[in-house]
Amino acid sequence: MGQKVDQDSEEERLLGDEESIDDTSISEALPEDKFNLVYFIMVIQGVGTLLPWNMFITAHAYFQEKLKDDEGMKHNFENFFSVAAMVPNVLMFLLNTLFKHKISLQVRMLTSVCIMTLCFVVTTVLVVIDTSNWTTNFFYITIGTIIVINMSSAVYQGGLFGICGMMPSRYTGAVMTGQGVGGTFAAMASIFSLLGGKDALSSGFGYFMSAAIVLTLCLVTYIVLQRLKFARHYLVPHEKRTEIKFPNIQPDQIERLANWQIPASKKSGNVKHSTLSLDHETLLAVNTHPKEVEFHKNEKPPFMFIFRQIFKFASSVAFVFFVTLAAFPALTARIQSWQSKDDTEWTS
Repeated sequence: MGQKVDQDSEEERLLGDEESIDDTSISEALPEDKFNLVYFIMVIQGVGTLLPWNMFITAHAYFQEKLKDDEGMKHNFENFFSVAAMVPNVLMFLLNTLFKHKISLQVRMLTSVCIMTLCFVVTTVLVVIDTSNWTTNFFYITIGTIIVINMSSAVYQGGLFGICGMMPSRYTGAVMTGQGVGGTFAAMASIFSLLGGKDALSSGFGYFMSAAIVLTLCLVTYIVLQRLKFARHYLVPHEKRTEIKFPNIQPDQIERLANWQIPASKKSGNVKHSTLSLDHETLLAVNTHPKEVEFHKNEKPPFMFIFRQIFKFASSVAFVFFVTLAAFPALTARIQSWQSKDDTEWTS
């Protein structure tokens, strides 16, 4: 049942003065991202989302060396890697979307990063172990780590985009920039490995160790993020998310207040309602009487409504990824240089 807000102190806290709050006073109340620290932390988090998988597909020579005793695995391991990575990743994305409201954001983020870091520590240790006598078991262990890493990565990415979605749009851009940096970092690591004349095993050790270090950095910076005033202003604990109903509010006010607008329906009693985080000190520019405001626990997001809103864009992204991942890395890794007869590390 909704709790009626009728106390003067509560009215002042939620609605402030009867006059609308102008944009100037709103901007002054927002904390500052000092030294762009939150922005750079989001870039680092973005690097951590794609760098692990990029390291696996960059270590092509390493896996060929490890699997050289099995011709079938040596030439087809990337096909298995792609399936082991993408299928669990997509399934975990769906599960994370459906059930994320049942597990706190902190638990999901910290647990997923810790699991990925642990998996890369195991993968790094396997580099220095002679697996020539148990190549098949090594392959299965690697497939298992890829599955676990990508399942954890799906949870991690889902939580991360949820976090940056609560912040101004430039922080979503920061995460996307970080993802681009992660891909570039993996490519540069491969180039420097060739320049340094490193053997396949040494290169693999460097790839996986660097991924473990970056993920550890992501873990540390995420913990720091929770202590920054700017981030705390936008990040709300799951249990504090509340649904707010305004029987007489205008549509334009709904748009100013809500994360998304949900149209009135018979099920809702023909009342327009929206979701809004209550961590802010005021409900900005609400000109409705405070006694008409009701608070309800928001246990489950409106999945179907959101899906209908994003269907066109989500379908476009899904098709792009389907085509891209169908060719990369399994097919692109088989492309040979027309100068391959030179028999050098750069062309062979």
